[in-house]
Amino acid sequence: MSLIQFQQAFADLVANGDLCRAIKQQPELLDEKYTLTPLEKDRILFLLQQSRGIGTSCMLYQINRFTPLYDLMPYTCNILGERTREYTRQFWDYYPKSNFQFRDEVMIFSKFLLEQVADGTIAHIPIMESLVNLEMAGNCIRFGVTDKVPSSAVIYLESLGTAHRLLFSRFDVVQMLAAMDQLGLGVPVDYEAIAAVNCFYLVHFTDRRFVVQMLPDATATAIIEETMDQEALNTLLAAVS
Repeated sequence: MSLIQFQQAFADLVANGDLCRAIKQQPELLDEKYTLTPLEKDRILFLLQQSRGIGTSCMLYQINRFTPLYDLMPYTCNILGERTREYTRQFWDYYPKSNFQFRDEVMIFSKFLLEQVADGTIAHIPIMESLVNLEMAGNCIRFGVTDKVPSSAVIYLESLGTAHRLLFSRFDVVQMLAAMDQLGLGVPVDYEAIAAVNCFYLVHFTDRRFVVQMLPDATATAIIEETMDQEALNTLLAAVS
């Protein structure tokens, strides 16, 4: 049992820099949180005092968890700006366990951000929910995710194939993408210039590029209910590719 506790303590410390600092200042916290032998406790305290000990492992842990977020959710990270680090640290605190699979990491981070939006924590970015859902749709296409998607706004249908998703967005996706491209050039986002629409889009994603088309309500309903003529659907899919 003690070995399991030691492994758990080490894993927790690698994943949490604040915990490392707290235990360095108050070693008795180890006794409160874990059941360790004196030797195991001494090992951990020794590693905490080494500049290349747990600190290095903690840095590598954070790099390995941040890389997929920055690489696969660039719009989300760009719009969070300087607060990206703040939200990723909160994310790691809420979800400290990771299998370091890029697909799982971006899906869980997307879920975390949507929870923050629902709680009103990211109310200063009105398009955040729509932007996270858009990049989630892209990553679902990238990784072939067809079920257990963290958002009901991203819809997989067999009739669309694996290269397309339906996306319900509260804001105009075309305008949103244009604003994000401008943000990448240093131009601040004018949220008032992005129209509120509350409608469905057909989304295609490849080579880090989105192709989207707003759908009339009747068309979206026909696709979802699978009543759309196959030839017309094939034409639409070809246009959004």
